[in-house]
Amino acid sequence: MYPFENAKWIFGKADNEKNLYFNFFTSFNLETAEKVRFHISACRKYALEINSVFVPASQLDDYEDNKIYDSIDITPYCVQGENKIKIGLYCSGANTATNRIQQHGVIFSVFADGKEILVSNEDCAVQRDRRYAPIEEFITWQMGYGFDFDSTVSLGEIEPATVVEKPLPNRPRAISQLVIEPVKKGVLLAQGVFKENGGETNAEKMHKAFLSHKEGKGFIEIKDEGFAFATEDDCQGAYFLFGLEGETVGLLDFSLELDSDAEVLIGFGEHLDDLRVRSFVGGRNFCLRYKAKKGENKFFYPFARFGAKFLQIHVYAKQGKINYFGLRHTVYPVRDLPCPSSDGLHKLIWSAGVKTLKECMHEHYEDCPWREQGLYSMDSRVQMLCGYFAFEEYPFARNSLVLMAQSLTEDGFIQLCAPGITGVNIPSFTAIFIRNVLEYTLYSKDETLKDEIMPELKTIIEGFEKRVKENNLIPQINGMWNFYEWQPNLANEPWGNNGKEHQPLREQNALFDCALNAFVSDAFYCFSLLTKDSALAEKYLTLSNNMNEAINKAFYREEFGGYATFDFQEKPENALIQALAVFCGAAKGKQAESALELIKSGALYPCSLSMTIFAYEALLDTSLDNLSFVIKDIEAIWSKMLLSGADTFWETAKGASDFAKAGSLCHGWSAVPVYIFGKYLKKE
Repeated sequence: MYPFENAKWIFGKADNEKNLYFNFFTSFNLETAEKVRFHISACRKYALEINSVFVPASQLDDYEDNKIYDSIDITPYCVQGENKIKIGLYCSGANTATNRIQQHGVIFSVFADGKEILVSNEDCAVQRDRRYAPIEEFITWQMGYGFDFDSTVSLGEIEPATVVEKPLPNRPRAISQLVIEPVKKGVLLAQGVFKENGGETNAEKMHKAFLSHKEGKGFIEIKDEGFAFATEDDCQGAYFLFGLEGETVGLLDFSLELDSDAEVLIGFGEHLDDLRVRSFVGGRNFCLRYKAKKGENKFFYPFARFGAKFLQIHVYAKQGKINYFGLRHTVYPVRDLPCPSSDGLHKLIWSAGVKTLKECMHEHYEDCPWREQGLYSMDSRVQMLCGYFAFEEYPFARNSLVLMAQSLTEDGFIQLCAPGITGVNIPSFTAIFIRNVLEYTLYSKDETLKDEIMPELKTIIEGFEKRVKENNLIPQINGMWNFYEWQPNLANEPWGNNGKEHQPLREQNALFDCALNAFVSDAFYCFSLLTKDSALAEKYLTLSNNMNEAINKAFYREEFGGYATFDFQEKPENALIQALAVFCGAAKGKQAESALELIKSGALYPCSLSMTIFAYEALLDTSLDNLSFVIKDIEAIWSKMLLSGADTFWETAKGASDFAKAGSLCHGWSAVPVYIFGKYLKKE
């Protein structure tokens, strides 16, 4: 039976549309029941409690017209007699890279032994949680809002729920619920007093504050649970720096006791390069605010995950007791497969790569947990391929691919980050999506996905076909971000070059680059395999072959034995371009050999961490004799991160200093060695 046949979407009264929190209340009675199931769908994130016990479950990211619902076995939480339900609901109300606006609301039902016993409707009660202030400050434009919680404010009135119009959920959850572990309490690394030194946002105030270390008698006293602090210094309060003993992605959980109401700022970050958490960088605000009440404050935030190695706490009080600050580590359940190599260094690289992957997969693949948590098709290709060998995990990949397909825009491109909405798009990221679907089909042996999303695949491939010019090449697309990797000539930011070298468009539709054409040629080829034994297959294989011939004519420079990045350039500059020319099949025979030699020579701008996958695949697909070179290259590059103390792999080799000091230290697209080891090293 469809679980929402008699249920209604419900909501409460709101005086604004953004950053809203509501609680819904109802109950049901049980005499006896072997199994009780709770079905729910929400506009954004929900937090479920049965009889005051938190149930580890959360809404998957989705779309207004294609809602996903959860079916949860709540039997272990139920008792004979009355069972009370509380549902916390968070409504962002803003378009970001990870979210798009939906009609606010929640819908649910309860079935006992297959029989409906409760549905959501106007008989349910709702309460606006006014302890959360409706702030306008984003953590980042990708992640959306943080929170500003005031425990001294009273909750709103409990009122009857209001029925709202919204499409009924039509898809059951296709992947497992996340595992929420017990809180990982931070280890105290440093403490002392602080004094503000300017700053507009809470994050900037924390980052600029003067810190003075204090310890021992007269300031801190270790207790059975946590520690007490007290100071008479001329300061605004006490600071505490906690280490989480490695990259941790999870839900904030803490407990403290104060003698009076006081503000508490909570910063989170991945390093201590500034001798503190980098809570403010480039307008980003990695800081949360909690207004504590006098007495005990125990707080758990179930609506968003934070990625961090360190937590920094500023307590605007001169005495109190910290019981703990930490994160409830949140992971998607997978089966870890062993490293196929017995080499000690390889095992360390494999282990860090696997951890990187796991910290970047929750409801869908995420590029990084600290700064963005976005689903990108280029990033996720690495994550999927690695996951096939590290976990043999296929449903998760399928769910992410469907989510991306459903983000298709009117002009035939998938959103840069699904299911969110961004103001910019990258053509090559849409082109690689076709290969992602093909690789999923080949590894999983699941033929149903390509059939399910074939309309979207056709729209994408026909869109690229229409852009092919008489020379069988596609020009760079004006108004889009012609990005390939973070290296000179390949970043091409539409909002400014961010210190990178790049060539501007000479005139409308006049600039041809090798990378885009290689990705589109490969997309045509992959689509021909997805539509095998059909007229479409023959058509797009021909288009791919024609484009490959045009790539050689426009970009190959015989004098240098390699491929130029742009059609007007005299000589090769980028290793990635050589790799892509081989990868897409344009470079063959002596041309492929010379292009690969250029990669190995080190004479060109090297591939960044994420794009080494194309260089390694080009080398190994051409000849397994290149395996020794590839393995040595991996050992040299990835061991540097390990020697720097990394337990997850970085966004780029520059680490935290890149991107004007906003570099991520846990990035899923940098787990490339897991794929290479898994596919090419013999199992021992």
